[in-house]
Parts: sequence; structure tokens; C-alpha cells
Amino acid sequence: AVLLVSALFAGVHLLQYFDNFGVVAVITILSVSLTLVRARTGRLLPSFVIHLVFNTIQAAVLIVQPFVGKSATEPKASVGFLIQTLSTLFC
Repeated sequence: AVLLVSALFAGVHLLQYFDNFGVVAVITILSVSLTLVRARTGRLLPSFVIHLVFNTIQAAVLIVQPFVGKSATEPKASVGFLIQTLSTLFC
């Protein structure tokens, strides 16, 4: 059941990110995590909160990105950009 639900969740996002394997992999990992949390707790709220936090972090990076000066348009620079942005915000 976890694999089926995770595949459906990842499949919904696949058309949106089909050209970026890294994003598809992260969405799939998120999907499995959310489904396992739902199966373990028996409640939907924890999965909702995790999804909300994940999307909030993405939105924060997108909002802060123009002000940091380094673009994350290059696929290899995305992870480095995220780490740099988070360290700039919190340090």
C-alpha cells in the first residue's frame, strides 16, 4: 500500500518535473516519507505538516534566491545554493 500511494503521489508531480531527475527523486523520497508517517501514526495531520514545512522551505529559497546573488539555475549548483542560502539565513 505504501508503494502504491507513494507512486501515485510521485506520479502526480512527475509531469511537473519530468526533465529533472533530482527533483523527481526528492519528490519520491518525500512521498515515501509522508506515506510511512501516515501509516505509522494513523493520522493525516503529521503528513500534512511535513508537506507544509517542505513547501515552505522551497518557497523561502525561491523568495530569497534573488537577494543572495547566486543563481540555482544550474542543476549542479542547486544543492550548493540551498546550503549556502540556509547558512546565510541562519548564521
